Amino acid sequence: MSSEAAARGGLDERVDRVSRRANGALATLAAIAVLSIMLLTVVNMVLRFAGAPIAGSFELVGWLAALTNGLAVGYTQTRRGHVDIDVLTRLMPLRIQAVLRAVMTGVATGFFVIVTWQLVEHGLHLRDVGSLSDVLRVPFYPFTFAVAVGFAGFVLALFADLLRHGREAMVPRREGDRTGWTGTATDMADDDGSEGRE
Repeated sequence: MSSEAAARGGLDERVDRVSRRANGALATLAAIAVLSIMLLTVVNMVLRFAGAPIAGSFELVGWLAALTNGLAVGYTQTRRGHVDIDVLTRLMPLRIQAVLRAVMTGVATGFFVIVTWQLVEHGLHLRDVGSLSDVLRVPFYPFTFAVAVGFAGFVLALFADLLRHGREAMVPRREGDRTGWTGTATDMADDDGSEGRE
């Protein structure tokens, strides 16, 4: 492996470590939000029987649910938890698979950069107009910014994957390496009974 390829490998590993730490912290906050939803729901049910339900509980649950989803999406990416349909691509040569993964990850990264940017823009707009919730009269923009932070973590995870997939697509494999560019994942599965997936 050339020094340039080694540098690329080192870069994607460093970015991946930062991504995992950052998204792990965000996932912890998402877990706290889930626990808060559970606690709020139980307490509200008990108080409702007592004739004193929590005012604005619907709003609170909605905000906490948004935080749960927004802050956990990057962690899910680091754990390869999103749906990955490879019915067609796994039949292709491994080199083409690697190139397609790099291209699609690049497209996804660009798309979610725009999503994150638009969330920030929307949060600034909500702050400027002073938008408040109907019942509790709480500003919306802090929650919008929090979700934007979660999607920024998602972008970081995608970028780490983009670097890794790019390296896999560009760095030639050693001769005789079963993970090389000859054959397909299906061919490998036929040889040893495994699925031949990464």
